[in-house]
Amino acid sequence: MKLLKGLLRNRVLWTAFSLSALYWIIAPHFPSSAVLEITNGVLSVVGIAVFVSYSPGIITRMAQTDKVDRVLQLSMGIALSWSVTSILRLWGLMWRKTGQPEWMQTNYLTGYFAFLIICAGVLHITAPGAIDGVVPKRNWIIVGIALGCGIGLAVYSADINFEGFVRMLEPYISVDAVEGRGLFRYSLLFS
Repeated sequence: MKLLKGLLRNRVLWTAFSLSALYWIIAPHFPSSAVLEITNGVLSVVGIAVFVSYSPGIITRMAQTDKVDRVLQLSMGIALSWSVTSILRLWGLMWRKTGQPEWMQTNYLTGYFAFLIICAGVLHITAPGAIDGVVPKRNWIIVGIALGCGIGLAVYSADINFEGFVRMLEPYISVDAVEGRGLFRYSLLFS
């Protein structure tokens, strides 16, 4: 109960919920393609700003010592994940604006970007000093399980036809659904 009370009083959580609600109130009034372009543009710039903000500290710390401490490793993971996220969002924008050529989605560079995000996640999970100055064994187990599940998912999904699943999702997330012409057409939010 104490945990729940603490969460209910948390300003960061309430701010996040309020901003999410604001998005869902405003977004349906604009074409989904415009919303996607705006949010991807802002996301790209924020990612670059995170990278620029963290890089001087990372470079300075790496020049001072050859040891990687918790703060440095977390900072490296943050800078890496945000910079690659920015690159992927910009890549996606170019992909959409050039007629969605398949080669832009099925190439080694796109795979490398995904690999870098994996590396950033591993940097976060294995940051030394997370508990008592060491990487907890539990975190290494999580890395192993995540890698195993990821490889399993890749192997399993290679033979899956996702069309049925995507069609099942469409009434819930399509532009028609969000704009009130589909499943949510009787919602008070869109009336």
